[in-house]
Parts: sequence; C-alpha cells; structure tokens
Amino acid sequence: MIRFFILSVSFIFILLLANSAMASGIGIYGTVGGSKNFSPDTFAINGGGGLVFDTNVTKKDFNYRLNLGLEAWNDRMDTDGGTASYTAFMFRTVHTFGFTMSQTKSYRFWLGPQFHVGVGFKDGFHGVNAGLGFAIGVNININESAAFLVDGALRGGYLMRGAGGYYAHGGNVSFHLNLGVVYKMGEK
Repeated sequence: MIRFFILSVSFIFILLLANSAMASGIGIYGTVGGSKNFSPDTFAINGGGGLVFDTNVTKKDFNYRLNLGLEAWNDRMDTDGGTASYTAFMFRTVHTFGFTMSQTKSYRFWLGPQFHVGVGFKDGFHGVNAGLGFAIGVNININESAAFLVDGALRGGYLMRGAGGYYAHGGNVSFHLNLGVVYKMGEK
C-alpha cells in the first residue's frame, strides 16, 4: 500500500515537471457516489476526497485529470450466516481524459473516458476494484489563479472483496459526483 502511494506521488511530481509550461492545476476534491454490485447483489454508498491534478484547467482542447483519494464505503454482503454490514476504506486512483465541448473565459465544459483502480481495507475486510466509464464536467474560473471543478461519472467495473472468511467477486456499476478547487499553474 505504501509503495502504491509513493508511486502515485512520484507520478504527480513528474506530471508537474512535464506540464510546467501548460495551464495545469493542482488542488483538492471531494466525492460522493454509489455502486450497484452484482454477485452478491448489494448497493454501496461512498464519500471521500483527496488530491486532484489536471493538465489543462481552462485553455486547451484536451486534459488528463488524476484524482488520488481515500473513500469510505458503506456496504453489506450476504454470508452463510446472514448479512455482514461494514464500512471500509478505499484508496483510489481515477484517470480521466477530457475533450473540450465548449469553452469561454469563464468556463471549460468537457467530456471523455475514465478508468479507475482502487484498493480497499479495514480490519479483516479487503477488496480490489477496477473499471471503465464515461465522465462529464466543467471547470469554472474563480479568478486568474484558481478554478472550481465539477464532474460526474458513470462507470462499469469488477469488484473482488472479502470479509469474515467469505469472498465475493463480480461486476458493478457506479456513479460519482466530484467537487474540487485547483490552483492554476502556467496560465498567463
């Protein structure tokens, strides 16, 4: 887990160096969402936040956005003895590739594909989740050095998880809403 975190932070540092001449941004975000899990049939809700890095907040036709975050998931699993409810934490990386649909000096509206990878953990619970989806969002300029970010996503994925000696795996469909603020770098 620590290696994964160090690798992610190193990746952000490399992106910052590579994009210092572009209109990139770094900041924080919060997220809420839900997941319809199959096999077993459950519904989970989540909330959390973390760091966001965007290679193009307001100026160009394409952006890559990296979200590194920690989320709390509230879920339940059917077991041989009944139902096990739990709240677990998930470290997640979300990678979004946005293409500009509309842009003015005040905002940039974009949409594009997204993929994510997450690792969950808590006292005997563990899980791994990965998937692909579609995101849509808008970056709203607050002033010359900051922007407000709003985006939503719908993703399909595969989830493997276990608790109390019982393991389950199967597909899932999740939705997410993210709100964030970034400091814009390289914009003049």
